[in-house]
Amino acid sequence: MPAEDAFYIIVMGIMPYIAATIFTGGLIYRIAIWLKSGQKSQLANPKKSSIIERIINLFKGLILEIFFLRKVYKGSRKLWLVTWPTHIAILGMLIGHSRLVAELTPIWNAFNMTQEDIEFFSGLSGSIVGVIMITGLTILLLRRMVVKEVRAISVLDDYVLLVLLLIIGIFGMTMRLIPEAHVLISEEIRPYFVNMLAFNPWPFIASASNPYFAMHLLIVEIFMIYFPFSKLIHVINITVSAVIKGISK
Repeated sequence: MPAEDAFYIIVMGIMPYIAATIFTGGLIYRIAIWLKSGQKSQLANPKKSSIIERIINLFKGLILEIFFLRKVYKGSRKLWLVTWPTHIAILGMLIGHSRLVAELTPIWNAFNMTQEDIEFFSGLSGSIVGVIMITGLTILLLRRMVVKEVRAISVLDDYVLLVLLLIIGIFGMTMRLIPEAHVLISEEIRPYFVNMLAFNPWPFIASASNPYFAMHLLIVEIFMIYFPFSKLIHVINITVSAVIKGISK
């Protein structure tokens, strides 16, 4: 078997399942640890609020943390001005990547968008959030390298996370901007992802085999494996804390 074919089979046929298993198992393990730790004691507090108030507090906490990064804002507004747009850009990228599995037909129909309109909007919005994401991550990486006070408290994990995310963003933008790196979602990538979810990616690997896409996917897989054991897990911790506090108030 040619080395190139073996690379695609490993990255596109085997690694996705390994990464998904470690990512999911790691998250479940970390959440279980949090629930068994001091956070669990919050559930034992007397619930003085009504169920409606607790639900409102829950959603309020989730929205403030997930979409507005409340803790970052309270800690440093200058840092928030860089972190928040980067965070929103990453969320936008995740939402946009849902097209890899299913087309957002109800949204397109609501705006009477043709296929040309969809491709134009996807390309424009994806490029904008991609530039914001890469710019923000670059600033955050340079901040850790240049600002003495930040560099003094930074550890290897901080740099690894930023570099992985930066490489993911660069490969993603490369597929948008370089013609030979471009991939067709509906014809090449979506059939592969849909059948990968059905545990049958093998017949579709060849049609989706693109070195830029494969490298992009490989770095995403490495990030997924690394995520549950990194400092970035605090994003999930904040969400779990918001849920617990919301239902215990």
